[in-house]
Amino acid sequence: MEEACSIKCMGMVWVFIGCLLLMSMYIYYTFRVKAKIIRSKFRKQGINGPLPSVILGNVPEMRQILSRTSVNDHVKEKLLIDHSLSLFPYLKQWSKQFGATFMFALGGMQILYVCDVKLVKEFSIFKWLDLGKPAYLQKDRGPLLGKGLISTNGALWAHQRKTESPHLYMSKIKDMVNLMVESANTLVKTWESKINQTDGGVVDLPVHDYVRSFSSTVISKILFGSNYEQGNTIFPKHGALLKAMASPTILNGIPFSKFLPTKKNMEVWRLEKEINSIIIDIKNRHIGRPHQDENMLKVIMEGAKNAKLGPTAEDQYIVDNCKNLFLAGSEVPAVAAMWGLMLLALHPEWQARLALRFSKFVAAMEMVIQEVLRLYPAVIFVSRQALEDVKVGEMLVPKGVNIWIWMLELHRDPELWGPDAYKFNPERFANGVSGACKCPQAYLPFGVGRRVCPGQSLAMVELKILFALIVSNFTLSVSPKYSHSPVYGLLLQPEHGQLFIRSSLKVVVSLVGVSCWCLSQTILARPFASLRVETSDPVVQETQNPEVADSPTPDGKRGSSSKSYIWVNPSSPKASQLRRKSYDARYTKLVRLAEALNSCNSTEDDVANVLEDLGDRIVEQDAVVVLNNMVNPKNALLALKFFQSKLKPKREVILYNVTLKVFRKCKDLDRAEKLFDEMLERGVKPDNVTFSTMISYARMSSFLDKAVEWFEKMPTFGCDPDDVTYSAMIDAYGRAGNVDMAFSLYDRARTEKWRIDPVTFSTLIKIHGQSGNFDGCLNVYEEMKAIGAKTNLVIYNTLLDAMGRAKRPWQAKKIYKEMTENGFSPNWMPRLVVHSWEF
Repeated sequence: MEEACSIKCMGMVWVFIGCLLLMSMYIYYTFRVKAKIIRSKFRKQGINGPLPSVILGNVPEMRQILSRTSVNDHVKEKLLIDHSLSLFPYLKQWSKQFGATFMFALGGMQILYVCDVKLVKEFSIFKWLDLGKPAYLQKDRGPLLGKGLISTNGALWAHQRKTESPHLYMSKIKDMVNLMVESANTLVKTWESKINQTDGGVVDLPVHDYVRSFSSTVISKILFGSNYEQGNTIFPKHGALLKAMASPTILNGIPFSKFLPTKKNMEVWRLEKEINSIIIDIKNRHIGRPHQDENMLKVIMEGAKNAKLGPTAEDQYIVDNCKNLFLAGSEVPAVAAMWGLMLLALHPEWQARLALRFSKFVAAMEMVIQEVLRLYPAVIFVSRQALEDVKVGEMLVPKGVNIWIWMLELHRDPELWGPDAYKFNPERFANGVSGACKCPQAYLPFGVGRRVCPGQSLAMVELKILFALIVSNFTLSVSPKYSHSPVYGLLLQPEHGQLFIRSSLKVVVSLVGVSCWCLSQTILARPFASLRVETSDPVVQETQNPEVADSPTPDGKRGSSSKSYIWVNPSSPKASQLRRKSYDARYTKLVRLAEALNSCNSTEDDVANVLEDLGDRIVEQDAVVVLNNMVNPKNALLALKFFQSKLKPKREVILYNVTLKVFRKCKDLDRAEKLFDEMLERGVKPDNVTFSTMISYARMSSFLDKAVEWFEKMPTFGCDPDDVTYSAMIDAYGRAGNVDMAFSLYDRARTEKWRIDPVTFSTLIKIHGQSGNFDGCLNVYEEMKAIGAKTNLVIYNTLLDAMGRAKRPWQAKKIYKEMTENGFSPNWMPRLVVHSWEF
């Protein structure tokens, strides 16, 4: 008996020793061998970093650097100076030591720090699912994020994105403006009441409490509909959970401390359970509810059902996605609004500018919001993880490596933004992001690449409405109670918990009573509506019509000039007539020379004989006009060689570009590609127009793979695609079968307000229809109408076909009626679908 017990004990000892040995081997491999392999791969690519310790990585060194940063080094002396040093002094120190890209380790987690603009560009165009969100978001922040849209990867993320994104398009947000205005008016009335209770008419307000209440109410109504009041009970608990999980565990705690029943952990577990219970209760109330109560919860519930996860997993899917919307739809806009009000309080001139004229504030408001998000993005890191070995540009990133892009460093880089990068200057955005920053891809307030935030349009509209109503009703200044010291937990917030704004009523006409419709029309105004067409060769018509010239301006005044100007479509007959009248005799001569070149023999001598009429004083513009009016590709090449021999053009690429357009007219891709190679051999660097010409030709000729190839070459030559090129690539990627990339670009298009042509909209509608997302078809159609894009026959036919397959006769009838009223007749197939139903 004793011998048997002894053998059993010995067996247990050996099992324990074996487990201990296996654990030691795992720890040694993870923290030593694997880390060493990864670092050696980066060293071969010229990327280095601080030397890590075996178990804790670079955490000990980070703590040392933090301890050397005294309290006096924190930002307390002056507002709006560079906060980077006080927030993450170790990253700043390592950047100086190892450059804009380096490696460091948090325990066994290997992190690639990226602030190199070229690499950021590559990440922005990376289109595969092999770069996802880091695993630690689910492991360390599980109670807050779970497996929702923010933290998941792969097929589950794609399903969530496809389900939820269409309901955050601008066509849907238009219907949410009323509730945003109502919520903002409640805030304004509360502030008025507080001010009226004081003797001096001035009061110090804790801004974050009020703006968080505003954003929470908005997202609660969007998410829960008529159950929003019950949804509002979640937000105090969610705020407490966010605060409990805000500190970075790896620096402030011990490994695996999240599993220990500490006071903090028990509080986190309690809050998580209570929040989950409330969401499930609201979900159960929604089951069987009439279809009229449309809200995001119904969308999420439908997405959970279609994902075929099982009852338990469905509930978790719903809970996690709701909590993700709480964070992104409540906390993030509230933080942005708080910093925005602080900056406006510091700059009364911008308060005055926004409040001057309600009908003219949109452009200035957008500039202010863009500048707020540049200086104070709520989330200051873009984080990714290599789910497989991936190649980003020329850099190989091994599987398992986490990538951090530090937004705050990119957004305040004087080399990108100019010497006033640390100052609040919304005027820098007068010509958009591309006019404000040397590299537009370095502006990342809503993320980067295909994981860009789908709710950015909602956030922008929320901020516009809130700022519009506040600055038109109050005069703001920063309270003496406030000490400026931003800190970063999960979001960039004030260290001491509150931002106090001193507010007083304005003696101006209040906007509190303004109609929701009026405000929505102003907020949702699009600068790229159909009234103006921008081209490289605009045609301007001067009018003498007194009714037009003396028409009243928005402020009721009449124009002082007897002349006015309108844009004319360069492709219209009217444009041709105006062009013939306005250009001088030399232009007419150059056009005739081009016509003669089109019909002459394709020899050098014949082409030279025709061009001799130009004489000896040939200028670069002459060559451009002649080549631009040619249609004979062989003779265009000979003419190009003639001009190159006679001229020393300042920008030779222009001559190549107009010649490439000749090949585009003639659909001669082989010659175009050979000419591009010749450019490179001569040392001529292609520009955006070069690539735009090649891409548009490949797209029109259905060589979609070629269009993608040319588009992806652009960063290699230092070219940043403009919005027209990006919009064209939505169509090209969609028709080439890369649906994810097409919708990723479309998300950017809606946010950055690109001009999108009807062909692209048709492709997007067709993609939605083929995938069975028929609501997506209608959303795209509504977005198209909202920005004033013209609907054509192809779009109507595509919509009818989609509604036919969706078996929605009422919607097909509506589209058919609109189609016939606009003078279109459907093709035989859609017509057959329409008439096969009894309306």
